[in-house]
Amino acid sequence: TIHCTDCAVRDTRSEPGTDEDGLGADAQDNGHLTFVRTLIDRSRTLGIYLSDEGGSASLTDVIIHDVAVQASDGAGGRGINAQLGVDLILERVLVEETNEMAVFIAGDSTATLTDVTIDGCDVSQIYGDGVYVGRSERVLVRGCNIHHNGRQGIAVTYGRDVVIEQNHIYEIRRTALDLEPNGYADEIENVVIRRNLVGFARGNFVSGHGRGSTFTGISIVENVARSQHPIPVPRHIRDYARSQQHARRSMGCAATLSR
Repeated sequence: TIHCTDCAVRDTRSEPGTDEDGLGADAQDNGHLTFVRTLIDRSRTLGIYLSDEGGSASLTDVIIHDVAVQASDGAGGRGINAQLGVDLILERVLVEETNEMAVFIAGDSTATLTDVTIDGCDVSQIYGDGVYVGRSERVLVRGCNIHHNGRQGIAVTYGRDVVIEQNHIYEIRRTALDLEPNGYADEIENVVIRRNLVGFARGNFVSGHGRGSTFTGISIVENVARSQHPIPVPRHIRDYARSQQHARRSMGCAATLSR
């Protein structure tokens, strides 16, 4: 168990004789981590690594800044990695200047995010979504470079008061921006998507569908979609835009209305 209040962890490096690791913090095998008012700055591979069922972490007023890749193979660079059954709570957390992704949740782990900012991250070459927002409130995703991912660029499945702005999203296998409440009790409320630059995506520029009980307050403004290929737009949105003869104004972007 690690409890850390008013701490700074800086310049962690690989073990002598290796080019791997250099993590800012590590809790495994039912480990528990609590950080309050803590800075993790200039770590390597992972800012915080959490693994194994029964483990947990609570981060409050935490900044994770500048996570470098492994020198040996260029892998890693994640801000927070939680996997294999870890419970993660983030409140007023800033993750910035990572090289693979800001927050990675997998393997039956759960995360609750409140007042979280993901800023200036490069998210690429991963199988899943570039940024996934679920069970979260007051989340800002800003200034990220999200590209060459296997699923969505940015996905929101359960979130309130989410702002997605000034990101560059391109070469996405599915939809660039996906609003998808998966469960009947899931809610998407007050989501602002603005001033993003979107390149090629095989799916839609924006998708909005699912089984959620609440889907309201969605604002899509001042985005630009540019691609060598037409970016598909859902048919009902395309038909509405054409009927109004103001496609760009209706979509809030310069997307091509393809068939």
